[in-house]
Amino acid sequence: MDAEGNSLQNSPPDEVSAYADQISYLNTRLVEIVDTLIESSDPDPVIIIQSDHGATVDYEGLNIDKSQRLGILNAYYLPGNTVSELDPTITPVNTFRIIFDKLFNGNYGRIEDKSIIGRQSPFTTIDCTPIE
Repeated sequence: MDAEGNSLQNSPPDEVSAYADQISYLNTRLVEIVDTLIESSDPDPVIIIQSDHGATVDYEGLNIDKSQRLGILNAYYLPGNTVSELDPTITPVNTFRIIFDKLFNGNYGRIEDKSIIGRQSPFTTIDCTPIE
């Protein structure tokens, strides 16, 4: 999508600009959606907005640290008191575990926060801790 929500061709000539345009459009839509959910919900909703990973663009020559690809949007709107375990270092593996424990009397507990870059990366790892 471009900044106005129109479809793009498969391979835009400037991938970085096209990615920024998509983010611009999505930010506008997300604000509208979240506002509607909050205004229309009774009781207060649980809203979780997460992205998958950063842009898959050619980082070579752009002076962008490849680790930036791991950065995600991880935003919450929760009823009642703030859940203190949702700290800035949390990864998505713990999002629902903590929210289910604190808001819905779950018993999942927090596990190690870990990020793994996919197969196309020279930093690929197969060290995954299984969820028990």
